[in-house]
Amino acid sequence: MSKMNTSRIAYILGSMLLGMASFMISGVIACLVILLLDNYIVATIIAGGIGGLFLGLLLQMRQKTGRMAIAGIIGMPISLIISFLLVEGFGLLFPSIGMNFENSAIPDISAIVLMGIIFGAVVGLMIYGRISIWLFSAVCGTISIPFGLLVGAMNSGHYIKAWLENLSEVFGKIDINFLAITISLGIGIGLSIGLYNMKTKKYPTVHPERYNDPVAMNCSWRCLKSGSANFTTHRLFRTADHDLVYRSTILSKIIGIFFIIVGTAMLVAYFAVIIKHWTMPVFGLIFVISGTVIFVQSIIPIGFDSRKGLFYRGWRQKGCTKMSNQKYCVSFNQIHAIQLLKKIGRVSSSSENFHEDRYFYAYELNLVLHNGARKYIMTYINLEQALADAEQISQLVGVPVWNGMATK
Repeated sequence: MSKMNTSRIAYILGSMLLGMASFMISGVIACLVILLLDNYIVATIIAGGIGGLFLGLLLQMRQKTGRMAIAGIIGMPISLIISFLLVEGFGLLFPSIGMNFENSAIPDISAIVLMGIIFGAVVGLMIYGRISIWLFSAVCGTISIPFGLLVGAMNSGHYIKAWLENLSEVFGKIDINFLAITISLGIGIGLSIGLYNMKTKKYPTVHPERYNDPVAMNCSWRCLKSGSANFTTHRLFRTADHDLVYRSTILSKIIGIFFIIVGTAMLVAYFAVIIKHWTMPVFGLIFVISGTVIFVQSIIPIGFDSRKGLFYRGWRQKGCTKMSNQKYCVSFNQIHAIQLLKKIGRVSSSSENFHEDRYFYAYELNLVLHNGARKYIMTYINLEQALADAEQISQLVGVPVWNGMATK
């Protein structure tokens, strides 16, 4: 199997697992809400909204993250209500058939599969437009089948229900059926997003032969990083010592600080006995740790030291020498060229018509070494800034810029 096919499969499976994890977390939170309020409509809104938000953040969906949360808020309660109304309505319209299946698991399985189909259609429509409805509906409906069978078995008194209840008793007496349905929707949406992105993703054509360099022909021209923020995370500055250093923007720091504040507030609420539930410190720590990681990543030193003749990334750059491990720094003598690549993805337009998508572009700078290996430098949203910074780095290091967007 080729590396490209392997990476595509890994991306699809990764999206599916992130969907499962996101909606498992939101499902547990929603189950706790059910224990407190005994309101399934509110629970579906919470499960869909939080699950959609987490999945959008984990998949780095940028502009679509907010829409993912809204799609979950709208899609999950609507799919629950419509699916069970359809099943109940069918039983009323055809009472003889309904009586035959009254004591079987078929009504539950049918409702859950219909819920998956409707939820997939709503999310697909709101995120990618009408063109994605069939894919999302088919995938989510198919994924719902085994979970519908699981719920049917548990409602029939199968021993697996007691086993799952014992397994989840750490969360309290939660609704296992609701949690299973929520997880199935998360798996379906995550898998649908992975399949859709692989189906529609396009790559720009590059022409390395134009540089008449064997290293250009042997090195990869695929982007090293798949994701990109939709805002400027770093800017390149020239210091008084003629070094080039990247400094993070205020916005990139604020995101990490926001997570830390939310997590700290949850911990304070728990220890101040405002909300005395074990989930508060758990999720509080998750938010604090996540925010800390995001903040630390935003302030990691990245730059080019003109005196040492080194490119560095990380806190260990002070101890770097020209013979150091390339994990932390790279000597100018090892650098063959600066590579500029374009990433192409799809984002929904600001138009009110959900079916109108447009392409977005991000630009990646990499170092190409003499042996054909590459080191990631930075991703840009603005092409002019990427070109200007590439030229500055090229002049400092003394190597050419290989523009992967240039034509023959």
